Amino acid sequence: MYFAHQVERQDKEDGGSFVLSKLTPISDRIVHVGNREIKYETPANSEGLGTGYWLARDERPVTGVVLLNKDADLYTVNLFMRLPSADEVLTPFITQSAERLKKWR
Repeated sequence: MYFAHQVERQDKEDGGSFVLSKLTPISDRIVHVGNREIKYETPANSEGLGTGYWLARDERPVTGVVLLNKDADLYTVNLFMRLPSADEVLTPFITQSAERLKKWR
């Protein structure tokens, strides 16, 4: 967390508007898969990593994975999804496909 606070302070000094508290998930369930990957779930009707961009709170959870590129330490991909109930079975397959990309290993 110390590093995140350093980034926030530096951004403010540079005239930016980065606010750490807006990015801190309150109720997300986070699993650290390795040094370069986390999986998370933002529960139904909650704010968190899965609802911080385009998806609004909803009665269904948001599932996601964040991958850190092994060749560029500050380049990440945040894949998050809320599929229709009939398609939720596809969620692990979509996540696994993203994880298999060569540059994320």
